[in-house]
Amino acid sequence: MTLSCCRQVIVIVASILLFRCDDFGERQGNGAEYPSSEVSTVHHLTSKSARERANALSSLQHRVNVSDAELRALVDSFRYEKVIYLPGPPATATSASKLLVKHAPRSTQYLIEGLSAADSNVRRHAAFTLSEIRARSAISPIRKALGAELDRANAALPSAEDPRITLAPFRSMLDAYARIDWHDAVSWTAEQLRGAPSDVVADVLMMSLIHLAPAGPPCRDRSPTSCASEWERWIREWYHRKML
Repeated sequence: MTLSCCRQVIVIVASILLFRCDDFGERQGNGAEYPSSEVSTVHHLTSKSARERANALSSLQHRVNVSDAELRALVDSFRYEKVIYLPGPPATATSASKLLVKHAPRSTQYLIEGLSAADSNVRRHAAFTLSEIRARSAISPIRKALGAELDRANAALPSAEDPRITLAPFRSMLDAYARIDWHDAVSWTAEQLRGAPSDVVADVLMMSLIHLAPAGPPCRDRSPTSCASEWERWIREWYHRKML
């Protein structure tokens, strides 16, 4: 091989190496990994195998950059979390939720998407994690999701074998709402009580108000409208005292 050919080969190899280094740097800057690694992690995060999920979570805990696909898969992995019964909270911190908090605010949009997931475990853990982030941008989506949960409760509670499971997503979302803005959450719940479509929903909302504010009016033997009026008056008085 002539000297001229050797120089051409060296230039071509150097160009290829430089391109690969630039591409790697761009991927790292965007929070992405090489496709094969990302696909493998996403697959393991959503695997039915607890060991594969644990290994994927462990690998992400030691990474600085996490891709959007991996953040979405972390939210989806909530479907494997168990329901926690009363009187404990309907959701608690998990390895996945801690990682999503760590990567906020990028993870917020995927958690908001999780509020409308088909799986109830995803919905309740997404709400809990948003409250850990204290994401005020999630208040409106949480209200919408709470309305959907009330519709589900209205349809399912009369024949539910265990009402605690049916209400777990609603309780988780309402608790999350209260952690972000307690006053707003209580006001919203009282407003929904005024227009409750059934006795089932009214009972859920009255119990929710007592859960949020045990010192509030008891509303025994009162209609939903009368109870809502009492709570709205109580909230106004509480707010006035707070502002003094």
